[in-house]
Amino acid sequence: MNKIDYAFASVPGPAHVANNLPNQDAVRIQPFSFGYVFVVADGMGSKKYSDIGSKAATKAVVEAVKDWYHKDSAPIHHIIRLVHVLWGLYIEPYASNDCATTCLFGVYLHNGTVILAQIGDGVIILHHQNELHVLKEKGDEYYNETMPLHSAQTLNDWAIKQFNVGQDDFMLFLGTDGVAEDIIEERRADYMQYLLDEITKYRKQKRRNLCIKKKLKTWANPNNTDDKSLIIFSRKVIKDVDSRGDNAGVFN
Repeated sequence: MNKIDYAFASVPGPAHVANNLPNQDAVRIQPFSFGYVFVVADGMGSKKYSDIGSKAATKAVVEAVKDWYHKDSAPIHHIIRLVHVLWGLYIEPYASNDCATTCLFGVYLHNGTVILAQIGDGVIILHHQNELHVLKEKGDEYYNETMPLHSAQTLNDWAIKQFNVGQDDFMLFLGTDGVAEDIIEERRADYMQYLLDEITKYRKQKRRNLCIKKKLKTWANPNNTDDKSLIIFSRKVIKDVDSRGDNAGVFN
């Protein structure tokens, strides 16, 4: 039996609030019968309709994964191709350059498969077996930090990786650059655990999301004026216990 906990939120940065501009980030978690899809997207502030672009990216990922999953044995790169096609459809009638956005997503399948993909800045972190797997580090020579979704020419413009977490516990974190740039590298695991501890103080999902939203609104670095979005997700495997044991019959 698995214990699933998660929360997500997105808030406009102080600069956008002061200028009465919309939040150009977008965030989404979508549960399915086969697993979960997680997406954060950061619309590029200089573009007129970047808020539309980021929202379209989250929708495109969710729909792409849904269609991909129902095609047996389809390679994961088809998800990326579908994202591009659907995103272009969802931003109509606006020009792609006016809707520029990053796109970071994760897929967790109940069979233990975790797929991570990213274009543009931000961070995705998988915590599994006491190890942190960061999909794309700032300054990585193989990836363009600022490349938006519409500028990708090949699959190589994306960072993509697949993991098998089996029946192990794991945590997943996704954050746009407004969050990622302030997380101390050596404290990433601590921060993920802190967020999980905070949200599990509440039972209702709405309260959990509000907990994250409050933390984003009261961000510790006053000089960070970016929009901020994050997702924290945890799966813990509740193992069966012997009926004669002290904890027999206690499951989440």
